[in-house]
Formats: sequence, C-alpha cells, structure tokens
Amino acid sequence: MYLVDTSVWIDFIRGKQTPVVNQLQQILATEQAGISPVIYQEILQGAASIRHFEKFKSDFSELPF
Repeated sequence: MYLVDTSVWIDFIRGKQTPVVNQLQQILATEQAGISPVIYQEILQGAASIRHFEKFKSDFSELPF
C-alpha cells in the first residue's frame, strides 16, 4: 500500500503529466493507493465547486484509509 501525498493527487486531478503522476497511475492500476484523513480533507478543501466537492468525496472515499 502506498500513501500518496496531496500534491501528487492535485497534479493527478489537474491532469498534469509528471513522473510522480505516472507512478500514481501505475499504483492505481494495481489498487495499492491509500489515503489519510488529513489528505482527504485537503483534497476536499481544494474543490472549486460543490460539484467537484461531491465528485472528490465520492472518488476518494473509496480508497483505503
């Protein structure tokens, strides 16, 4: 299991193509990504709209804590 930092998730959400985002995509393909409550909170706080908030909440709540 890998605990992925908020900055990597943000780059992933924004569609940036960086080496760490590429690595995250590989980790997600093997279902080995995890998230902490603090990272979950930071991602939700960064939502630009209610729609984004609800999508992030749904998507990220499925990851292991």
